[in-house]
Amino acid sequence: DCFLENGANFLPKCTTVLHRPAIFIWGDSHANSLAAGFLPLQEKGQISMLQVTGAACPPLLNFNSNGNSKCQEINAYALQSIRVLRPDIVVLHAIWESDSYDLSKLDLTVQQLKDAGTSDIVLLGPVPRWDGSLLRSIFRCWRPRSSAEEFPEYSKCGLDSRVPAVDALLRLTAQRLDIRYISAYQALCNSNGCLTRVDEGSEQLVTYDYGHLSTGGAEYLVTAIGNDLFSRAPLAAPHR
Repeated sequence: DCFLENGANFLPKCTTVLHRPAIFIWGDSHANSLAAGFLPLQEKGQISMLQVTGAACPPLLNFNSNGNSKCQEINAYALQSIRVLRPDIVVLHAIWESDSYDLSKLDLTVQQLKDAGTSDIVLLGPVPRWDGSLLRSIFRCWRPRSSAEEFPEYSKCGLDSRVPAVDALLRLTAQRLDIRYISAYQALCNSNGCLTRVDEGSEQLVTYDYGHLSTGGAEYLVTAIGNDLFSRAPLAAPHR
């Protein structure tokens, strides 16, 4: 309902504020995957999660998408919703390393958000991207030379080398635009590579394909960045 392709008819529940702080997730399919990580906080009454996301539609105003004819309409709806709702935090997230995304359009997007009265804009950087898929990368590199029953928790095999460079570029962009930057890459990676699996009751891969977060992966990331993300708008007390 809150992630659409070739449409902008979002249901009211996608932009309904029930509790504060209200966090607005704006972006493409990767932002939609990220949103799953905020659902436990919403279910506990600690936040309202607002979501306007579109397939192949980054949060870049005046962006024409090759994969979504309604991208400009979706983004206009997102901005208008933000003007009306005044969310406490606006999170911009997408597959930023995509060759088709014109990152120079972030300037206009951020300026329009500031003009709309948004006081806390968070640019969330890209998550790790794997060659083909995380599962394929792990199996190709781990299985042939390991007798261990479990594959490594962190791996460098199959990582897309473009992501750290885009991560660094976006950090500088956020500084220039005077907004906050949070690195998803740094939250999920260390000197041993990037996280491959999380244990959320039953073990899950962090991404279910080349880079879309699984539910467990999204919850892990939101927990990892939570103190930073909610530093200016603390979580409400959970409902009992």
